[in-house]
Amino acid sequence: MATKRLYRSPRGKIFGVCTGLAEWRDLPADPVRLIVFLVVLATGIFPGALIYLLAALMIPMNPEGSYDSTIYSNDAPDSSEEELKAEYERLKRKVEKKWKVRCSTRNATGTTDSTKETDMLKDTNANKIFLIILVLILALSFSLYKDGRSGGSSNAGTSR
Repeated sequence: MATKRLYRSPRGKIFGVCTGLAEWRDLPADPVRLIVFLVVLATGIFPGALIYLLAALMIPMNPEGSYDSTIYSNDAPDSSEEELKAEYERLKRKVEKKWKVRCSTRNATGTTDSTKETDMLKDTNANKIFLIILVLILALSFSLYKDGRSGGSSNAGTSR
């Protein structure tokens, strides 16, 4: 589920900006990292890297996440076998309950509740739009970078 605010993620590779963007829009982090990497390369490394560093400084770290609560913790689990079985059963009941709720939303014709499907489609479309905007930014920054390197003067050969 997408978060409401944009935060840097403690699970990120470099400052957590890309992972934070991915969590904010409920996307996988690797495609976002790839797009940001391509933007940095297309802008000649310096402008893209500067924007990335500014984003790392301006976007706050996620207050709910910490390194202790992530998968990077090196501590061995302290749970006994009984506690693990109890947790498994609790999660199993939770999944079964959600499955029953999902199945109960079907109407007499056998179709699912259209509002839930519409919400899911809106989220999917929003993610697609977000990725398209990132690609457009990449293309725009690349074209602006190319224009800047060519001297920026299109009237170099004309005389007055």
